[in-house]
Amino acid sequence: MNQEIFEKWFREQLIPSLREPTLIVIDNASDHSRLEEKIPRKSWTKTKMIAYLIKNGTDYPPKAMEDQIWEILANKQPQKRYHLDLYPQHHGHLVLSMPPYHCHFNAIEMSLSEVKRNYDKIIPRTSSSLNDVRATWQNVIDQIPVVHWNNYVKHTDKIVNCAWENQNNLRYFRTE
Repeated sequence: MNQEIFEKWFREQLIPSLREPTLIVIDNASDHSRLEEKIPRKSWTKTKMIAYLIKNGTDYPPKAMEDQIWEILANKQPQKRYHLDLYPQHHGHLVLSMPPYHCHFNAIEMSLSEVKRNYDKIIPRTSSSLNDVRATWQNVIDQIPVVHWNNYVKHTDKIVNCAWENQNNLRYFRTE
């Protein structure tokens, strides 16, 4: 999988298959997280930082040192806009990006774990041809009972609801 393949699948297969407004939950894999515009970093060269300022119509002192240029950029950091967040909006859908390092909020992680465990049991007995590997993956996916998928979603719902409850409780205590 790479960014190009994922984005093509997202535009040409996922979005057209959604019949009504849908909330698309997406993780933070690099293939899913291409920025519309690169956000300045301190590691950028002075020339690149200045080009960014000029492109965005931001003034800077002509004889400014690199650290001064960075200070201007650091104070004007734009909000990150992800490429895949914008496309679904034109089709009535929204994208919710998972917080980094919170895979427990994503039911697909549990189902993928089960699929991988079952695949690892079968693959040593399979030839290494691309067609056999592909067929093995499909068979393993097809063998996961629907009830497992449903249970993963229910379990994830409980985790998310518990997190919301904890967050609300923390807000309550912080107001004092």
